[in-house]
Amino acid sequence: MSNVPDFRTNVIETLTLTLDNSDTTDSVYIGGTIVAGILIPASLTSTTLTLQMSLDDATFYDVSDPDGTNNSLTATSSAEYFSLEPRITSGLPYIRLVGDQTETGTFLFSVLLTI
Repeated sequence: MSNVPDFRTNVIETLTLTLDNSDTTDSVYIGGTIVAGILIPASLTSTTLTLQMSLDDATFYDVSDPDGTNNSLTATSSAEYFSLEPRITSGLPYIRLVGDQTETGTFLFSVLLTI
């Protein structure tokens, strides 16, 4: 018997962020959960995606570390999975991603939530 936990059972839900002919995805409510990771689709023009949060789903702010460093993802043209440290999204009600360029077309990002 292995002492290694099966983390797949800790993923409680997968949500989708949609980016449609814009530089900003729609937002999703994650209240009470933690983002374990985000799957970035292939063929994005943006190379930097900044994580933003909101208390009211209207006004958004960049999510930064205490030292002021933004929590951004650096994407390539390939599909990629980014694992996030729990402290980054713990306690946040709403999140979204903002790219450094406007995309043409529709792109779907998978957000894996855990508790």
